[in-house]
Amino acid sequence: MITLKNDVETGMYFDSSIPQGYGVGSSGALVAAIYDKYANNKVTVLENLTREKLLKLKNIFAQMESFFHGKSSGLDPLNSYLSIPILINSKDDIEATGIPTQSPAGTGAVFLLDSGIVGETAPMITIFMENLKDQGFRKC
Repeated sequence: MITLKNDVETGMYFDSSIPQGYGVGSSGALVAAIYDKYANNKVTVLENLTREKLLKLKNIFAQMESFFHGKSSGLDPLNSYLSIPILINSKDDIEATGIPTQSPAGTGAVFLLDSGIVGETAPMITIFMENLKDQGFRKC
């Protein structure tokens, strides 16, 4: 940690195009960058990305990101660190996945739309998680 402190004191900074306060992972990206640069005994995933490694990283990142939010799932930093989409089946059942390509019919696209409104994401996540309990919602 002394190295990080020294680096910050000598002018190191984090430059990102991720907007802050929108709930799209700005703190997660910072956590992933700090882990990548300063972690001892880093969990390596390049040669073999297993479910166990995903869960271990998720737990490490949850602890780190909790500094910013009080409580974190660890998923935003995990996504930033791996640079791949993560499919969340349940709290302890996650896996790497791909983003669907757009079909000729014009469906299947994934995108973010900047509303220009800064807001808290926690209430929306709570609503989403409650809706997931409904089997009909899960099939949409």
